[in-house]
Amino acid sequence: MNKYYFYMKTCKNYAQPSNILHRLTLVIAAIIAISGAGCSKPDSVMEIYVLFPETGFASYLAPVRSGMEMAADDLEARGQLKNRELRLLFADSKSDPHTAKKKLTEFLKNGDPDVIIPVLSSVSLETGPVSLQEEIPMVALVATNPEVPRQNRYTYSYYQSATDEIRALEPMVNYPEVKSLAVIHQDDAYGQAIYHQAGETFSGKGIRVLSAPYPAATQDISNQVLLAGNSDAILIAGFEAGCIAALEEIRNQNFPGLILGTSTMSTEIFLEMEEAQGIIVASPSVYNPGYSLVKDLKLRYEEEFNQEFHHNAAAGYDVITMLGSLAEELDKVSPENILRLLEQEFVFPGLFGDVYKSRGQRSFNLPLVPVQFREGERIFLQ
Repeated sequence: MNKYYFYMKTCKNYAQPSNILHRLTLVIAAIIAISGAGCSKPDSVMEIYVLFPETGFASYLAPVRSGMEMAADDLEARGQLKNRELRLLFADSKSDPHTAKKKLTEFLKNGDPDVIIPVLSSVSLETGPVSLQEEIPMVALVATNPEVPRQNRYTYSYYQSATDEIRALEPMVNYPEVKSLAVIHQDDAYGQAIYHQAGETFSGKGIRVLSAPYPAATQDISNQVLLAGNSDAILIAGFEAGCIAALEEIRNQNFPGLILGTSTMSTEIFLEMEEAQGIIVASPSVYNPGYSLVKDLKLRYEEEFNQEFHHNAAAGYDVITMLGSLAEELDKVSPENILRLLEQEFVFPGLFGDVYKSRGQRSFNLPLVPVQFREGERIFLQ
């Protein structure tokens, strides 16, 4: 039997609309520590297997996990689990798609999850065929590549797509003020999707689009910035460390043009960077101080985790809330029944606003807006 190290979290006394609930959460977060076969789960358990980048280049995505755990606590506190145990099983993908696929395949030899959640485009593309083979629905997070939900009938994504990223930035880039745009991007499924979408969108406006890719492992992006230096505008797309390195190098080389960033760069760490002042990023509305949907959650998140609220925490919170709410409609939770509900048309009122999903649609696209950083403040341009 596969061994899991479980830990229990005491649910804080979170304020609810009518009262304050005091109870011990039944949520279990599991770190899969030892390879081997898992036990079949009892019918009273809803099990979600999460391929999460605990280590590696994407380990900065820790807020995704925090958001998931907070959502599970809140589902229990609101009594939405119908006396079920919601079990979140976290396996470290090490930010590597091949490692993720190997761990998933090994787990599924005897494991019996109701849903698989891979984090990252590259991991989602590698594990999508496994979800089809095993007939288990997959809902990808932090997966911008549009090919992720297109893989097969079991693959879904809950995140902003490359189309959403570029759509938010498109009004900021106009010909003839900008005749050329260089995309400094991570050379993987995510970065390539951003580059191709930028090329498709801006070429139609008469703007020449140049690719300047870099490996995820590199911290030296000077050559890419040199290549992009003659362009009128630069768009940065990558993981957090690569975006920081690119932005610093762009400023070091005194690039005079327009600097744009994807939603990776909408977070607090970039807002506080001197080099980021004046740039325009695609941003979720969760960072708008007037956005009432997230006020309570933001306060609770920052109190519990002692860090600034992060849009990826909101995405993790939303996907667990959505799956838990769907399961509330079921007498029996199973991969087949979860898939049946995911295939339906519905509206999910999440932290990013009302997310509309038509029947058969497999992407939950999250809206983004252009935001400029000015003197450490976010200026919403739309």
